[in-house]
Amino acid sequence: MSFSEGSIIVWADDGVPVFVLACKVGKLLITANEAATTVLHEEVPEHLRQDQSQQRKDLKLNDGRRDTDPANIALLVSSRLQRIPTLGGFPMSFTLPDLPYAYDALEPHIDARTMEIHHGKHHAGYVAKLNAAIEGHAELGEMCPGTLCGNLNNVPEEIRGAVRNNCGGHYNHSVFWKLMGPGGGDGPTGDLAKAIDTAFGDLDSMKTQFEAAAATRFGSGWAWLCATDGGLSICSTANQDNPLMPIDGACNGTPVLCLDVWEHAYYLNYQNRRPDYISAWWNALNWEAVGERYDQAVCTSCCGS
Repeated sequence: MSFSEGSIIVWADDGVPVFVLACKVGKLLITANEAATTVLHEEVPEHLRQDQSQQRKDLKLNDGRRDTDPANIALLVSSRLQRIPTLGGFPMSFTLPDLPYAYDALEPHIDARTMEIHHGKHHAGYVAKLNAAIEGHAELGEMCPGTLCGNLNNVPEEIRGAVRNNCGGHYNHSVFWKLMGPGGGDGPTGDLAKAIDTAFGDLDSMKTQFEAAAATRFGSGWAWLCATDGGLSICSTANQDNPLMPIDGACNGTPVLCLDVWEHAYYLNYQNRRPDYISAWWNALNWEAVGERYDQAVCTSCCGS
């Protein structure tokens, strides 16, 4: 029996049909039902069939849920698989980061279901596709996502497009999650507040320009507040591009703040009302985290992320 990545099948567990997710990581075949996961021995070399019980423990669905909806099972399991650096000896160069808060922590501004799908399905998908794209290129897997984005011109041409799309998606979302959180303050303070006033006059003017960049980005993309040699600037990029990428016509700088305006980021709650989503999103912003990111961006002696 063969399985494709992310396929959902029905499996008989002790004669009782249950929904199962089947994933393939390298040559390792993994299935998961509503309670736990099982690493199958098929297609796995003998010397890698070790510590299976620990792998099952690591992969166990421990949300307290017992959900028989196959879509939900797939979502939960795939997100956990992406967080494990190695499975059965097969390296996974990039992993899905945990959210620094619960899925419902940003409600009512961003609903829990959107966060669950956005993080556990969309972001996890970029991670999986990035790992697939760089298979056989170990040197690329050793880079952090931001460094890889900035070195696209050095990526082999035959995989450059896939790396651009999926490393961009991985990096952009990783930054995006960290900049949000409950109770994140009323606005910027310290050096970031001064930089905003210098560049835009005041916070409200910065918000107006940022909202315009986000609202007028045609199709899918991102809005950015970037630190540059000249201070702060606002721009937007298409698809999963970002200011780190050496792309003609794109905005450049070190990302300080970003907003995802792909429809999957807001459609369940806001449908086609992108401006309403943009306006509400400020309430989910963690200004302390944004300030820390700005301090890193302008620090000449800091190690970049």
